[in-house]
Amino acid sequence: MENNTPVTETSELEFLKEGSQVLLLRHANSKYNFAYETMTSKGYTEEDEKKLRVKKDLRDSPLSDLGIQQCIKAQPLANKLKVDHVFVSPLKRALETAYYVFMNHPNFDNIQFILMPILKEAIDTTCDIPVNVQETVEEFKGKFPKFDTSELEKYSDPLHFFLEDINLDFSKKILSSKILDSNDPLCSNAYDLLLDEINENYPAQIETRKSAITRVNKAKKVVKDFLESTELDSDSKVVLVGHSNYFKMWTGKWDRDISSYGDQLPEPSDSVFLRN
Repeated sequence: MENNTPVTETSELEFLKEGSQVLLLRHANSKYNFAYETMTSKGYTEEDEKKLRVKKDLRDSPLSDLGIQQCIKAQPLANKLKVDHVFVSPLKRALETAYYVFMNHPNFDNIQFILMPILKEAIDTTCDIPVNVQETVEEFKGKFPKFDTSELEKYSDPLHFFLEDINLDFSKKILSSKILDSNDPLCSNAYDLLLDEINENYPAQIETRKSAITRVNKAKKVVKDFLESTELDSDSKVVLVGHSNYFKMWTGKWDRDISSYGDQLPEPSDSVFLRN
């Protein structure tokens, strides 16, 4: 039977309060999302899409004006949840979402925002490549009263952390060609190398699903260990702020044994696609 009951803020709040202690929050609409939606609302060609995927001014894309408004609209609901810990991807659109959604939360000054590099999106377009994560961290240290960035500091090269969490053969390929470039915020040519790979592999994403699911499983263990080692009130929520493809792998279920698939992991048979 079709359920025509309207979704209200009250019903959403009850659903969130009664559900899992861990909440997945996809970032709000980014400037890349907005550009893509504008392009696809008209007639467009494969060449248009290829150009957009490597557009340099959309690198590590921040939120669009629409995205900021989406966050502000979500504040009344978020403010009614008991939130003490927020794990967040280091990409700008996720950090901005975490800030704008919780900036007026009654517990904002006490929320522990935890930078979690393995929450970053699978590399697919220019917007998935950081500009300079260390500068981004400094920016958000001025916005979050409590901001734990210790996970980033565990990488051998924090500026290029995203190359350490990707499929090994691909990582070796990029690192073997990486040279100094003082004109790029990364101080290397890694960004241009990745754009070349995005172009060459179109329409496939350059980070394999196996690589993404490996990061997802690491993140699940981190969250599980955190829940087991931290005393939380039963109504307290732990929020993960991340990305659509990443959360698709997080919620994915396969109708077959995938242990033998290597890098050619198929799409999940069932998953949840989170909207902006």
